[in-house]
Amino acid sequence: MRPGILLPFLAILLQVVTIAAIYSTLAVDILLSDSDYSSIYAPSIQTGIIAGLTIGGTIITTFTIGQVRSLWVRTNARHQALNLTIPIVTTRKTIVQLGLAGFVDQIKAADVTLTLLVMGLVTTGLVAALTPKLVVGKLD
Repeated sequence: MRPGILLPFLAILLQVVTIAAIYSTLAVDILLSDSDYSSIYAPSIQTGIIAGLTIGGTIITTFTIGQVRSLWVRTNARHQALNLTIPIVTTRKTIVQLGLAGFVDQIKAADVTLTLLVMGLVTTGLVAALTPKLVVGKLD
């Protein structure tokens, strides 16, 4: 494997594992009973799980977005090194890819904006799918 391909491959693998975790829990309720723990601590445990999922999802998303941006920058640099003409559309996309664009440029480079938006929703999906529901009373 080439040296510059390992981290993007790892990012793809993390996304696949995250999507599999989300998909595998769609039809399953994850329950946390307050009788398993003291009723005082059950909400704190649930909050801790949510915080952990949010932190983990954010780390995965940040890593993945960084790798995608790195691949975009490498592609643009390769085009410049080959002395290929870079039209204004590519320049606009580069600005959006780096996260430096204004609203109008983000709309004009919608493919890049949608890619970043979908990757950003991984954290939300992970937290929503894996957060346990707090159940009052004993589980059967």
